Amino acid sequence: MCHPRRNTHLFVNRPGLDSPISAPSSTWSRFATYVYLLSNSAMSVGIFLASRVGGGIFASLIGTRFYRRWQGRAPLIAFDLLRAALLGLLLITPASQQAWLLPFIAFGLGLGNSMFAIGLNSQLPRLIAPAQLLKANAWITSASSAAMVGGSLVSGLLVAAFGFETVFALNALTYVLAALLIMPLRFEKTDVSEQPERGEWFALRQESVQRLWSRPCSR
Repeated sequence: MCHPRRNTHLFVNRPGLDSPISAPSSTWSRFATYVYLLSNSAMSVGIFLASRVGGGIFASLIGTRFYRRWQGRAPLIAFDLLRAALLGLLLITPASQQAWLLPFIAFGLGLGNSMFAIGLNSQLPRLIAPAQLLKANAWITSASSAAMVGGSLVSGLLVAAFGFETVFALNALTYVLAALLIMPLRFEKTDVSEQPERGEWFALRQESVQRLWSRPCSR
């Protein structure tokens, strides 16, 4: 049974827990600094960031098909734990061997971030009652934005005081705690459409072309 009010409360709290150290801007700027200090090479930083973008692109290609087959809270928990595991792998690997590992970690983190976002956005109507959906979106956006600003400040202070390893460990811990917060969520059951994905893309393309042709030209 779905509990919209409780789900709203949990998801408002979740970004506040997960984002202060793992907000996208602070995470990748911190990682880029770490890669540069480790390798002293701007090319290595570029490869790392390109790997992160590649993970996001790969997620966009498989996201629709994935969430048609696996829905609910389990995939969201899995992608939080995946990101925690990747950061944990960074902690147990000697610094001398991290140069070749970092692009794979970046790809995995980019994949996990994008797949979680796809899963959350596509399933939010199953978590929140329609009357509360707009309010929940506003709260989630506000909490994430505030956490992003706070995360940039907090992560910089933590790196200066305790070093990168401590911050990565705290980052992994927040992903684990965020996964625990997802566990009480309840999703409404829904019937998944079996319409082929290729047919959907064709229909979308046809609709886009029709709209373009029907739009008056400005002269």
